[in-house]
Amino acid sequence: MNKILLILSLSFTSLSAQAGFFSSFMGSVAANSLTGGGESYVNSDLKSMRKYVRYYNGKKQKIPGYRAFTDALESTNDIEFLSAAAYTHHINGDTKKALEIYEQRLLPISRIRSNEGSGFVADYRVVAGLSSSATINYDTLYKKNKARQDAEQYKLLKKEDKPRGYMKLIVYGFGMLAALLIIGIIIGIMIFVQLKVIKNNGFQRIGLSESN
Repeated sequence: MNKILLILSLSFTSLSAQAGFFSSFMGSVAANSLTGGGESYVNSDLKSMRKYVRYYNGKKQKIPGYRAFTDALESTNDIEFLSAAAYTHHINGDTKKALEIYEQRLLPISRIRSNEGSGFVADYRVVAGLSSSATINYDTLYKKNKARQDAEQYKLLKKEDKPRGYMKLIVYGFGMLAALLIIGIIIGIMIFVQLKVIKNNGFQRIGLSESN
């Protein structure tokens, strides 16, 4: 489905933007479809998409249906594709998602490689509203990501507990019904016995009165 959206969006955009990579992109998408690629993309697909979104990002221009491109680019761990996806989110108005990709997937790589001069780090400063010389506080980012992960874990556990809670209520309800049924049967038996005793006593009294 995503690939259909990619084809449609490419078809309705300017021909100048498509020049040089449109035909190769369409060919690789078609090849993927024929080989049963599903939602997977070959490297040439991703390079074409990166080039495509960067063209519009450079013009600060939004792309209709841009998430079809960012979803594909985010399916890899390649920093070039991820950084293109992140900045595309920002240009198209979803700065929160852009920061999420930078802070969770890109900046840890930058820290390991000690490469704060890389392009995506500069883009991150722009997206985060930092100055070009601002130092990135990785400790704060770690705490922020840890808090987010804990919140997501809590939501997941809470969601998993809901069916268990419903099951407990169902079991409790059936237990109450069973207890009430047993109590009802016992009361019914007691009433039946009492009525039988009263009936027998009545017959005995009638017999005594007739004998007198």
